[in-house]
Amino acid sequence: MQYCTRRTLACFAASLIFLSGTLRAQSVEPAGYDPVEFHRIELGMAKFLTGGFQSANGTPVISTIAGTLSATSVRSLLGTPRAVYLREYFALDEKGVLHLLLVPKTADNHDIILPRITDADGSMLSEATARRWIQNYAKSSLFARYGSVYASSIHKQAVLAVIEKNKAAAVRFYFALELDNRMGVVLSGVSSATRADNAIETSEYIANKTCCRENDPQRGELAQ
Repeated sequence: MQYCTRRTLACFAASLIFLSGTLRAQSVEPAGYDPVEFHRIELGMAKFLTGGFQSANGTPVISTIAGTLSATSVRSLLGTPRAVYLREYFALDEKGVLHLLLVPKTADNHDIILPRITDADGSMLSEATARRWIQNYAKSSLFARYGSVYASSIHKQAVLAVIEKNKAAAVRFYFALELDNRMGVVLSGVSSATRADNAIETSEYIANKTCCRENDPQRGELAQ
C-alpha cells in the first residue's frame, strides 16, 4: 500500500476492511475473527491515521505519540488474571494534556481495575486520578469533536504480536484519527523505550483498533 498523504478516495477504499467492524460491541466479533490478523494494518495506513490526528491537532500540547511502554511492562499488564483484551482510555489531565490509560479487560467486557492505573507514557496513576482524567476528556471539546469515544480495545494477542513479530523492546502507542473522524489508536514496535525514533518506520507488524472503539453506553467501569 502506498503512503496516504491526504484523505483521498483511494485511501478510503483501502481502509474499509479495517472500519467494517467499528460500531460492533466488543462482545460481537466478526466471523472468522483472528485476534492477530484482524488488527494488522499496512505501514501506509498507519502513517495516514496518525498523520490525520497530527494534522487536526497541530499543537505541542497534543502529541501524536501517546507514550512508549517497555515490552516487560506490557507483558505484565496483559498477564493480569482473566485479561483477554487491553482497553485504552482517552484521558485529559488538568493541564489539558491528552493521555492514554491502559486497563486489562475480561472477555465479557469488564475492566480489571488494578491498584495503580498504567499510563502509556509509563507513569502510574491512582484510580481516582484516572477516573477524573477520563471525565475531563469526556467533558472536553475533543470528546465531541472526535466521535464521543471513551476508549479503544484490542485483543492481547495482537498487542503481543507487536512485540514478538518486531522483536521489540517496547510498544509505542499513537493517537490516530479514523476516516469517520473518530479517535483511534495505532500500536507499533520500537527498539528502545527511550529512543525518539519513529517506530512506525521500522515495524513489520502494526496494530490498529478500529473494530473496538467504545461509545456510551459501551464504556467500561473506569469511565462510569
